[in-house]
Amino acid sequence: MVSLPCVLACLACIAGAVRGNDQVNDAELGMMTLKQAMRDPSLFWNTLEMMEDPDVLAQVDKMMADPLFQKQAKHAAMSAEMMAMEASPRKTLASILLALNPAPARVSQRSASAQMDALSDLKDYAKKLNPAVGYWDPLKLSDLNFYDQGQEATIGFLRHAEIKHGRVAMAAFVGYLVQSNVAFLDGQPLEQWDAMPAALKLLIIQSVGALEFYGEWAPGSDHPAGFNGVNGEPWVRPVSPGDENWKHYMRGGKPGKYPSLLGTGITPFKLDLWDPMRLTSKLSAEEKEKKLVAEVNNGRLAMIGIMAFVAEAKVPGSVPVLSSNGIVKPYAGEPMAPFAAGDDLPGVAAMAEFAKANLNFPFN
Repeated sequence: MVSLPCVLACLACIAGAVRGNDQVNDAELGMMTLKQAMRDPSLFWNTLEMMEDPDVLAQVDKMMADPLFQKQAKHAAMSAEMMAMEASPRKTLASILLALNPAPARVSQRSASAQMDALSDLKDYAKKLNPAVGYWDPLKLSDLNFYDQGQEATIGFLRHAEIKHGRVAMAAFVGYLVQSNVAFLDGQPLEQWDAMPAALKLLIIQSVGALEFYGEWAPGSDHPAGFNGVNGEPWVRPVSPGDENWKHYMRGGKPGKYPSLLGTGITPFKLDLWDPMRLTSKLSAEEKEKKLVAEVNNGRLAMIGIMAFVAEAKVPGSVPVLSSNGIVKPYAGEPMAPFAAGDDLPGVAAMAEFAKANLNFPFN
């Protein structure tokens, strides 16, 4: 941020070039000009233009090096601070200088304020989710700087990731129970996935990837990779009526919100991916907040639950509650591998052999 003596020296030189005043010293003249500039912002622009004159810059350097001017500037600063505090506690000299030098100072102040607000909101939200545990971040992930976007964006990323993974885990948990008890399906869910054709696996993974990409793509913007459409023109993300005031979750948007597919030409169906029955449209803000808290808690429990199923299937007895009742059947394959050795895809067989030789689970 620009120092006060520098500010006063600049304004004093400008004011002295425009009009003479022998009744006040240079620092007082600069302060008078500063007050006038606060009422007339156009004076700031005139100051910047005149500061391009080498003669004016030389006068500023000379004035800054003068010990008498430094004492005058200090006295003027103290007087201005007292007057500002008496007039309005909020309108301090710091705010005046901030207005004169807005760009870097306001960005840094906004960034620090946003980071404090985001972390404070996260801690308050953690207490709503689980009053007994509260805020618990043993890995200090919220203090990191993902993709050099700042702490506020990092917290938005983490919250969005938790909600999204919780939703996937809830679907997986219910799907595991259903697939384990459907008579016409052979084997347990993990074996059923291995038995699927490789083309169908690729189609499922591709569809999930497309939905993931669509959720990150800003409405109305060109394709991030610069791809063109079938007509040779830039591929632009379709805009839905529900995209009004859309913001990315790392840019102040709402974590967990997925953009609408209706009215984009992507799907012929009238049901949206998120809230297809529009049950949340009539809820109040308080009701939505309450349901989101329940969703996040259920998602956390589902993530633990689906991993418990997988662990018990691969290592019988690792989850006593499940092993004692025989709910989960053993599985001999690789639960973390999307493709099996039998899939006719390049590199899959080699990866399976490497995993079998080097990543034997459980480790011995």
